[in-house]
Amino acid sequence: MKVVIAPWGNPRNWKEVEYVYNGQTEKLKDPLVLIKRIENPNKVIIVSVDTLADDYVYAFKNPSYDDIKSCAENLILNFCQKELKNFIPEKIIVSYGFGEFNHTKFIGNAVDFYYHTFKELAFYFANLLPQINEKIEVIFDATHGINYTTILTYRALREILEILAYVYDVNLKVLNSDPYIGREAKVDRLNINTIEESKILPRISVYKSNKRPVEPCFHLENERKEEIGKNIGNFISEISFNIN
Repeated sequence: MKVVIAPWGNPRNWKEVEYVYNGQTEKLKDPLVLIKRIENPNKVIIVSVDTLADDYVYAFKNPSYDDIKSCAENLILNFCQKELKNFIPEKIIVSYGFGEFNHTKFIGNAVDFYYHTFKELAFYFANLLPQINEKIEVIFDATHGINYTTILTYRALREILEILAYVYDVNLKVLNSDPYIGREAKVDRLNINTIEESKILPRISVYKSNKRPVEPCFHLENERKEEIGKNIGNFISEISFNIN
């Protein structure tokens, strides 16, 4: 199983440039199309933030959070279809951002983004387990991530892969292109560089805190709680089965 994961900022500001990867080139606004063509992954996941909805959410009179999330997801999907040759990722994760923008103010912090991204990636990999044989290869493209989203997506991903490594042969490759900003007038092409290649070793990260444990299911309806509990149970059962 090969999965490509890419954290994204706001794609509307990206410029078209010629990317170079493994001796092949293509003029694009983001290298995912080229990476997918060369690496031939089974899945591609884009991770972004709900703050992308800022320029669109004013169209709603009383927007719900689902409206905000849909605006951000549609922005990414429309960009992929129109600017990346009708490229469609298998999953778009819209996680929690924070900050004050033109039309909105999102109250929170980077830890909110981390926990939500961890949850979404964990459930996604749990659902992939029936399709995985012995190996998992993940390619993490950091080209267009922004500050905390890149760092925390990588952290969440690595912690999940370290758990999966108890059962599977797991490898991680991290890619990042040459910088574009500050070189616009001079740049002809950007190389996509491999900045890490790791065999992931099994480990479970444990954190000690005096704060009240996170209760992610507290406000969910009973049916949703049961569904999440069932997914977690299936995930644990699958791992236990493979270990035995």
